[in-house]
Amino acid sequence: MSASASWTAWPQALRDAQHTGGSEHEGPVSGRVRWTRRLEGNVTPGPVVAADGTIYAATNAGVLHAIDPRTGKDRWTLDGGGGYGLDLSTSPAVLPNGIVLWPGPGERLRAVSPMGRLLWQLPLDGQVTSPAVTAAGYVVVGDATGRLLGLQPTGTGPAVQWEVALHEQTYGSPVLSADGSTTYQSVLSGVVAVRHGALLWRSTAPTEIVEVSPAVAPDGTVVIGTNDPYEYGLDPATGQVRWRFRRGHWTYSSPGVTADGVVYFGDHANQITGLDAVTGRLIFRFAGTQRRPSRRSIGIWTAVLSDVDHRTYVGTRQGFIYGVDRAGRLLWQLDTGATVDSYPALTADGALIVGVTDGRLLAIADS
Repeated sequence: MSASASWTAWPQALRDAQHTGGSEHEGPVSGRVRWTRRLEGNVTPGPVVAADGTIYAATNAGVLHAIDPRTGKDRWTLDGGGGYGLDLSTSPAVLPNGIVLWPGPGERLRAVSPMGRLLWQLPLDGQVTSPAVTAAGYVVVGDATGRLLGLQPTGTGPAVQWEVALHEQTYGSPVLSADGSTTYQSVLSGVVAVRHGALLWRSTAPTEIVEVSPAVAPDGTVVIGTNDPYEYGLDPATGQVRWRFRRGHWTYSSPGVTADGVVYFGDHANQITGLDAVTGRLIFRFAGTQRRPSRRSIGIWTAVLSDVDHRTYVGTRQGFIYGVDRAGRLLWQLDTGATVDSYPALTADGALIVGVTDGRLLAIADS
């Protein structure tokens, strides 16, 4: 089955407001590199794709690039005036009208026109994380202090509809229920549910530290990983645990739940796991290579991207990018020689776009 409909191939972190991490297009099966760009800093923020194919990629040096998808050359750049990001979820988001929301330097959300003109800025209390955007252009954005805002952005400014302070640090970005009414935000102690600025619940489990974003399954189950051996499925109405799956390892890999209900995530042991989102039952497992000794921790920190045929793609701390088929067989691996912790994106013509911490941005495509 195809992933959920969207106004463009990959408009935001983990593709959509439910964090499906799934594309309706085919990904690469060969691992060929179409082009490579060397940018001015670590490409830790995940790239996104606009309706005309433009790739928006930011670096930790604080520059936003609009890149031609065929050549890898800049169409324009915008300097945010300072570094930012580190290991937080700071992908930009493309609105249905083409405006780019960039959670860039200076604890500000910037709105940028498709031609690269700064339209407005919204100051927050901490580093801004990746916005969640609906097909109607409604936006929820948060920052690292746990502040959340619901916005209706325009070309002249953001109309703030509600605001709430969760008073707890977060490394994740918000995710929305299918109807857009409820926001789920991970904080260090778990997950919080908010509806129009009113707190619905704080999860009583998991109780370990959470350093990833949640995802919402088609049946509403909220999926989250933690710094304990388990992945959890939470009841969207109460936050109680519906199921838990024993990974056996920590995870910094934000889960994605496809439109047909498969949960994909990575872990510190370099595995990709797929579960049934309703039951937590294991249906897929890939164990990545650990052949290179390294001081870097060996494991998957990126989210897992899945294509229309359930091929999966990730980057690893030891520097590999994997393409894996739906049966868990390795299709290809690319050794970048540097840490890969950027969330990958997929263009409409099947190019996998991945950032590397040495400043490279790669387009991997079969043609």
